[in-house]
Amino acid sequence: MLGVCAGAVTAAPLLAHHSVLGFDGSRSVALTGTIHAVIWENPHARVVIDDESGARWTVESESPRVLVRLGWTPQSLAAGDRITTVGAPSRTGTRLMRCDFVRAASGSQLPCYPAKSL
Repeated sequence: MLGVCAGAVTAAPLLAHHSVLGFDGSRSVALTGTIHAVIWENPHARVVIDDESGARWTVESESPRVLVRLGWTPQSLAAGDRITTVGAPSRTGTRLMRCDFVRAASGSQLPCYPAKSL
């Protein structure tokens, strides 16, 4: 009985994590635009960009802690920077995507989660 309770307690944080099922991982979208805002917070860092048509997109990545391990800093991207990002679009058609990587105007590339490390 104690083992079952311990298992339930340790599994609870896993159930609270956001799923990637809302994104269509079978296809990739590339967006180029200007950063409106960088949101460096848990559970997922986000970059809000205005694409070339003026549409505003939210690009979701991993947690700041994971991004630091991938080479990011809170200063890696800033409002006003021009970037290209590639990732899986939302399955619902909203302007939301799960980032694979970000390419800065300088040409440097940053992966957005470990499986996509370049």
